[in-house]
Amino acid sequence: MKYTKTREPIVEGLFYPENSSDLKNKIDELLKKNSQETLDSNCIVVPHGGYDYSGDYIATGFNSLKKKEYSRVIIISNVHREFSNSITIPEAEYFKIGSNSIKVDLDAIKIIQRVGKKIVKSNTPHMEEHGIEVVLPFINHLYPKAKIVPILLGKTVVSLVRNLANIIKEIEDENTLIIISSNFSDFENEKESLKYGELALSLIQDGKMGDLVELTRTNKLKTCGSGAIASLILNGNYNKIRILKEGLTPKTPLSGDKATFYATLSFSMS
Repeated sequence: MKYTKTREPIVEGLFYPENSSDLKNKIDELLKKNSQETLDSNCIVVPHGGYDYSGDYIATGFNSLKKKEYSRVIIISNVHREFSNSITIPEAEYFKIGSNSIKVDLDAIKIIQRVGKKIVKSNTPHMEEHGIEVVLPFINHLYPKAKIVPILLGKTVVSLVRNLANIIKEIEDENTLIIISSNFSDFENEKESLKYGELALSLIQDGKMGDLVELTRTNKLKTCGSGAIASLILNGNYNKIRILKEGLTPKTPLSGDKATFYATLSFSMS
């Protein structure tokens, strides 16, 4: 893909309102509706669906955060298409949301290129994935001065998970927010989605990073952000885990007996 300075939105008007005023009102409404105890945490896991389904979960996560300002926001999502054995950072210097453009933290990108392994710098995967984009309106609304570090994880394998854990250690500080964008099942039969979601949460709470990665790699677990979550466990700094919200997406006339399992998690230092 030809280099572009700005990554344009791809799910604007589909997953969240296209109009800037409507988007602000939607986010305010979700934050007000989903009150949550403030926790000693700068790291959350939230889903990446349309706001009518995932908005409550995303708002719950942001309401739990201890700080009102962050200078750097690391956003980690997975790829859903070509599962390369790499970690992809963008060439783009801005991610556009509505009428605003959020700056990419180029200093952090340089650190990742220096200390990371199997790093690919490309806009192509970032233009195809929505996991990072879905949380950007909340970041733009709550932390307008923050710069972002968008990271896409390829295959769910231990080597990449260890690599990502090391990258996080190198670029995080007390003014850094970490967001992992992850659903806990595919859109499938409710019983299957519930089974996959509950199993994933159990493994995460028990700190079983190896099982989390291996079951995802062998398609026995459907948590798309397993690798990123496992990197937090491996990091060692985030060993206090709280499940703030969990459940299946609501039924609609078109969903039948299918649903996706969503969850909001908080990771903090004990």
